[in-house]
Amino acid sequence: MEISWLDFSEEDKKRVMDVYELWKEPGAVDELGVGVIRDYFAEKLFPGTSTRHTKAKYLVLTPYIFKNIEKNMPTSSKEYLKLLAKEEEKCAKKLMEMNPNEDSGIIGIRNLKSHPQKWVKVGPAEIYWGALRKYGIFKIDGLSLKSYIQEVIRLKVDSKMSYKYRKTETLEGSGDDENIISNYNSNNFWNMPENAYNNWMENSGAIELSEDESRFLQERILATQEGTLLAECIRDKDRMNDFVNLLQGEKDSDLFDNLEGIIKKWNLPENTKNEYELAKNVSDFIYCVQIRFNCIIDNDRWQEEWEKYKETIPQILKSEYLLQLFKQDNELGEIISRNKILNNFLTKLKNLMTNNLNDEDFENELDKLVINWEKDKKKSKAKLEKDIESNGEWQGLAKLNYRIKNAQNLVREIMEGLYKC
Repeated sequence: MEISWLDFSEEDKKRVMDVYELWKEPGAVDELGVGVIRDYFAEKLFPGTSTRHTKAKYLVLTPYIFKNIEKNMPTSSKEYLKLLAKEEEKCAKKLMEMNPNEDSGIIGIRNLKSHPQKWVKVGPAEIYWGALRKYGIFKIDGLSLKSYIQEVIRLKVDSKMSYKYRKTETLEGSGDDENIISNYNSNNFWNMPENAYNNWMENSGAIELSEDESRFLQERILATQEGTLLAECIRDKDRMNDFVNLLQGEKDSDLFDNLEGIIKKWNLPENTKNEYELAKNVSDFIYCVQIRFNCIIDNDRWQEEWEKYKETIPQILKSEYLLQLFKQDNELGEIISRNKILNNFLTKLKNLMTNNLNDEDFENELDKLVINWEKDKKKSKAKLEKDIESNGEWQGLAKLNYRIKNAQNLVREIMEGLYKC
């Protein structure tokens, strides 16, 4: 997939690239094209989290690696990337000495065990770059990893000349990054305690966070993500404990629904509560499509789930939050309105649920809508018009839970580091 720029600002490009990074995340296949809604709320509620993240320790190990490279700075981006990969591999092997299990969360552990001389194609730096920017650990939100490498090399090679005076030069392929970094030098790209870099490799055998590292991450998230649900979950020990020990229920999606209980318990800002309620109502609404998709494949297996859901439709449609999907006076509605195909589909779905719920052919009409929508999205790869043999498993995305399990893992690791529990 290629992305071309016309004349957009750095902020516009950043928004697009943030979405593009989300597209690349692994997980269940988004058969019905609702991933844009999932990713919007995931970033609103639990910013900086990712399904590709394995351990919070990488949020501090990665800056250590970058600072270590500065001691022997390469003179080209190509050389820098080779050295970066070498340092990441060296770090992984150090971690493996104390954490040999494949489920330890060490990036590249399976690869190194089967091919000891072959490092992974995508290392921690790329995987965690978005979170490092989001939490202000890397200070320049919006600067790409490639542009950072180019600039830190320039600054090291030409340390006598401040970048802001080199007005005639630009970073290759970085556009407005020139303006972002004009006041930076190699010593203040990173926001880490100075003593954090001392003997980091010798002390990095543990994949778990130390108390100091946990406190640092807690402070960074609170400082940069104030007002988000993630910040509220990590505010103190009691909230961390409530969030980490949230009852899951029968399905992963129950986690997000069960958040409602502790949100009522906490004294949250009104905006944070509203964000959760909006996300939950949209998830409930979209679930109609996901259930019918699975009922078309295996009605016997999923009909009971559908009947339970059908009883909740009148309540879902009464929600004032749901209206935001269809109005352009808010951020979510504006995003949906730009996607005319998705907007048209959701409008048809809402009208069908509102006007035809009690009709005898309601489910048939709903299934036609879902089949046509999948065909429009997947073209020749569409499943529903084919004779699919069911394996009894849920197909496609489950009910939207907006990366809550990834957020739980992050909060759990920070809590365990702070309180050794």
